[in-house]
Amino acid sequence: MKTKFPFGADRLPQWFSENHATPGDQTGGAKLPLSRAWHAVSRSRLSRGFAPPKTVVHLLLAVVIQYLATFEPLAAGPTNIQPSLSTNVTLTALIDQALQHNPGLQARFHQWQAALTKVPEAKTLPDPKFTYGYFISEVETRVGPQQHRIGIAQRFPWFGKLKLRSEAAAHATEAGYENLQAARLEVECDVRKLFHELIYLDQAIAITDENVQLLKGLESVAQAKFKAGGEYLGVIKTQVELSQLADRRSSLVESRKPWLAKLNASLGRMSDAKFGRLIPVGPTSPKSELPADRLRQDNPRLLAVDAAIKAAEADINLARKEFFPDVTLGLDYIATGAATAAVAGNGKDPVIAMFSINIPLWQKKLRAGVKGAKARQKSLASIRKHLTQTLQAELSAQLFRFSDAERKIELYKQTLIPQSEAALKLAEQSYQAGKADFLDMIDAQRALLEFRLQYQRSRANREQSLAEIDLLTGRKSTHQISAAKKDPPE
Repeated sequence: MKTKFPFGADRLPQWFSENHATPGDQTGGAKLPLSRAWHAVSRSRLSRGFAPPKTVVHLLLAVVIQYLATFEPLAAGPTNIQPSLSTNVTLTALIDQALQHNPGLQARFHQWQAALTKVPEAKTLPDPKFTYGYFISEVETRVGPQQHRIGIAQRFPWFGKLKLRSEAAAHATEAGYENLQAARLEVECDVRKLFHELIYLDQAIAITDENVQLLKGLESVAQAKFKAGGEYLGVIKTQVELSQLADRRSSLVESRKPWLAKLNASLGRMSDAKFGRLIPVGPTSPKSELPADRLRQDNPRLLAVDAAIKAAEADINLARKEFFPDVTLGLDYIATGAATAAVAGNGKDPVIAMFSINIPLWQKKLRAGVKGAKARQKSLASIRKHLTQTLQAELSAQLFRFSDAERKIELYKQTLIPQSEAALKLAEQSYQAGKADFLDMIDAQRALLEFRLQYQRSRANREQSLAEIDLLTGRKSTHQISAAKKDPPE
């Protein structure tokens, strides 16, 4: 059975599953304990302290290369496991779909695959050199004419060069892995933000529809008052408010289209693909750890730069090793014909042992190599410093937006909305008793509408800020998302 793009939502990749061979797979397949290997590799985090290639890197390579040949192009079609998006659509189903089919994430995965193949290349000796020579004019020797010459030679890099190349490739592979994790988190973040924006629009449309029905009731009251000899101003004012609500509803409905197109792009679908009803989720909360600490420890973009810095350090040491010569050992065999005279050793074929070294003569070039490697390492160190400062500033801004949204949620839910509902009810009673103007009732209704919309906007802002916080702190939040009970608009 050929397996496609591996990522599922915060679970073991499908192609590392212990049940890799399915019941329908006629070829069978050994059920290897690959999950333990994957988790061992994931926990190792080479960027937090380099593990020798013979442990972590070889383990990772052994698992990946074993299954490398089973992959087929993703364009061949979607995987068999697809969440349904035609009926009730949950956030978890959307993230599953995105992680399986997002083209940008697939590109990162294949980049990581390509980086994995560089490790065995880096730690392997250069190809041996085979030579053949034919004597156009045979060289006459005492024991006979020399006719052919065959040689083989192997170059051996100076002590430590292969190890350093392997370390550099291993760290480059780790950087690719962290970039893959960063891409995964970015996809999750985008899907969550788009989902909550669409949930807000759905709630706003529902609230607007409720207010339309409320205003139609008020219009009936105003019509009755007018027929009883009252002013026509109340009827006109109600109709103006209804027209404004109709315009607002049309804008909300139309604004869903670009957001749906963006969500489809994140899911790897056509921009006009249809969705079922989006199911709201319960509010999530940040973990108890300090976000700043999590950012420094777990942000995959920082971890990728850390791994690149270690690769640059290995390159510096490798450049210094270039001052030492490589050694070449070889054997030459010369085919010799029979001599015309009977002599001792007649026709004997000589075998020659060969030893050579390259001479690192051009010191200026070698020093330039070391200098360039050091410059790359310093550049990466500066990039990490700048990236850390930028991410910390962004985290600070998102934490403010999160706390501000939570404050507003409590304000609207506990204070402003209940007060506005009470004010509207009192205005209706006063109007019916002839103690209040109709416009007071319209103003109370308008204020309640705005507060209810702002409440839903704050809820969406809170979840979107939390998605950004999870992205910055390297937190895979999919497993913490659970469907909420139907939450009617407040």
